[in-house]
Amino acid sequence: MKKLTTATIATLGLMTFGYATQNDADAAEQTLTASYSEATHDYVTIDEQGNRHHTLDGVWNPSMFQQQLYQSSYVDAQGYMHYVYYTTTQQMNGNDYSASYSHGYIRENGYPGYQQRRHQTEAYNASSQQWQVNTTDQLGQATTTQNHVQPSQLRTAPQNTNVQANTAESDGQTARDASWLRSHPQIQPYGQYHGGGAHYGVDYGMPVGTPVRSLTNGTVIESGWSPYGGGNQITIQEEDSNHYQWYMHMSQLNVQKGDRVTEGQQIGLSGNTGNSTAPHLHFQRMSGGVGNQYAVNPTSYLASKS
Repeated sequence: MKKLTTATIATLGLMTFGYATQNDADAAEQTLTASYSEATHDYVTIDEQGNRHHTLDGVWNPSMFQQQLYQSSYVDAQGYMHYVYYTTTQQMNGNDYSASYSHGYIRENGYPGYQQRRHQTEAYNASSQQWQVNTTDQLGQATTTQNHVQPSQLRTAPQNTNVQANTAESDGQTARDASWLRSHPQIQPYGQYHGGGAHYGVDYGMPVGTPVRSLTNGTVIESGWSPYGGGNQITIQEEDSNHYQWYMHMSQLNVQKGDRVTEGQQIGLSGNTGNSTAPHLHFQRMSGGVGNQYAVNPTSYLASKS
């Protein structure tokens, strides 16, 4: 009987300990609550150090971080670390997988662009100040909002944006070089993603609605919705050159195909459209044609514009 009593007491002790442990675990989990983010279209859990952990189902625990299960990471403009625990369909954040066209082909035939999907993006109307914003879900499937959005309703960066569409700032100093771009954190370099995989441009993290300016004098050969991951995207041919530039994931496009642009001219607003896991601008420079096979490292080009 004593052995039975002892065993029973021991069992009760284990049950009590187990119950206490479970309560501790529940309490710990209660402090790590995931909330849905409209900006990144996923669930974000903030840990005790302030790091942001992104999941698609809202389920995250510290062991996932300890085991380094995240697929990519980046630092936002406020200095917070973000860890992303999933990959998109193409496992890329910003690449455009459209067909490539050589400079010779474009010179003879023009750039085909994305005519089959062009109806999904309306040109910015400066007179009515209206714009139809395209968004995508996390798998890169295009969805289009039906309500027109006033530019003033877009969340903008904490800086003076009182400039007319398609015009540079009056002093031209920050507009006519790349400092407006390099003032934002580079979250993905050219060459390879932090989580692996080829990356054909550079990504700069910035709030949705940040003014985006042309880095060159040139001609817009496409402005619209790219069904290949770029979202709202602008393609510019550099003046008297076989070099081309891509600006991706934008929330607003202020120029149309055929427009001539000048260096420093505002061409739109940054966003989070297309195949994008966080608000940012993907800038890509190409030599000899348009497409990933023509991509070149833009680091020296951006450094020269200071």
